[in-house]
Amino acid sequence: RAGDAGVLSRPREPLRQGYLRPGKTFVLYRGSAWRSSLAATTLQDMGLSPDCIWPLGATLGEGPLWWDGALWFTDIMQEKIHRFDPDTGGKASWDAPAPPGFLAPGRDGHFLAGVKTGLMDFDPATACFAPICEVEPTRPTNRLNDGAVDPEGRLWFGSMDDGEQARTGMLYRFYRGSLAPMDSGYVITNGPAFS
Repeated sequence: RAGDAGVLSRPREPLRQGYLRPGKTFVLYRGSAWRSSLAATTLQDMGLSPDCIWPLGATLGEGPLWWDGALWFTDIMQEKIHRFDPDTGGKASWDAPAPPGFLAPGRDGHFLAGVKTGLMDFDPATACFAPICEVEPTRPTNRLNDGAVDPEGRLWFGSMDDGEQARTGMLYRFYRGSLAPMDSGYVITNGPAFS
């Protein structure tokens, strides 16, 4: 579990660079980037138009994560975690204890959830959240925003000013139960990615 030692599951190999489900207009990309030939092509150029597959009305969707055949993401403002399975059409949502900025895969089906107050172990099977560590308890106007796991299994994530004005955000690394600040002076930390 993510909370046992803070060790995260390493990212798996991308299943494919991307795919378009036959007969559907929903597009999911499992790789880290679009292929260059697809980047200049729009859905309209391919004779397709997008359809809404889940009108859940997210206020601030963030942190998309493709894991175990499903798309996981958060809604920061509504304090929700969502899961969509494109193969079955299955949808699930969980209430988070504080605004969630990201999820990182943990062990045994658990996730490490970055919420406003810190890092938590999230078990989707029981909908339980267990504290791992506080992050920035002396900065009540900050929240955690986005994170990603590097190829060595280290979680990199950032904090940001809720008002999106002050340079109070930090960049952190979490590995084997240890939290380390790596950089400071951010207004918004967003979109960490690894090749």
